[in-house]
Amino acid sequence: MKKINLLTVLILLSSLIVVFLVTTLPDRVPIHLDMNGAVDQYSSKWFVLLGSCLASIATLLVQIYLRKTHNKAPEALQGMMSILLVVALTICWLPYVIATEFGQQNLLLYIGVFLGGLFIVMGNSMGLLKINSVVGFRVKWTMTDEEIWRKTHRFGGYVMVIAGILILISALMAFLFFSPTFLFIAILVITLSMVLTTTRHSYVLYKQKHKI
Repeated sequence: MKKINLLTVLILLSSLIVVFLVTTLPDRVPIHLDMNGAVDQYSSKWFVLLGSCLASIATLLVQIYLRKTHNKAPEALQGMMSILLVVALTICWLPYVIATEFGQQNLLLYIGVFLGGLFIVMGNSMGLLKINSVVGFRVKWTMTDEEIWRKTHRFGGYVMVIAGILILISALMAFLFFSPTFLFIAILVITLSMVLTTTRHSYVLYKQKHKI
């Protein structure tokens, strides 16, 4: 309960800060960048505010849903709340970051730090997750077997932390050499490798257990 209340307070506090900062922006601000990091869409600063507020509301609704569906699994709920906090704060701030000149110049680094940090946080929480319909490596042989689920997510947690570190390194390289394409390809390859490696490991565990 304390974890959930803290999440609510942090999200609301972050939203209030964003509301204040958005009021200091010009009336017309960038809202989207192309693959090369150049601004290609503009809109009203109130659109930025709307995006941040909707992200906060959606996060609070997801929190309510998780609280109702995982109230008997506090460890799993704690892991999900940690993941949700990282995602929520980032989504809440992203529209404002894009709208600022400093944010546009450093967006590559922000994206990499966000994804890398998210993977590291998720990786450390994966071992706490119970079978659920929201997050995790949800394939047929993990959803129907608690032992396979537990072993898969323990292994997947390590893989996800490694993937997060690799993404952080890739983001730094992309930032130094200003190469959005490199970062995009690196994130794609690292993420696919992480998913395929963990999924294959879960299937191997399933075959070994059931002697297939």
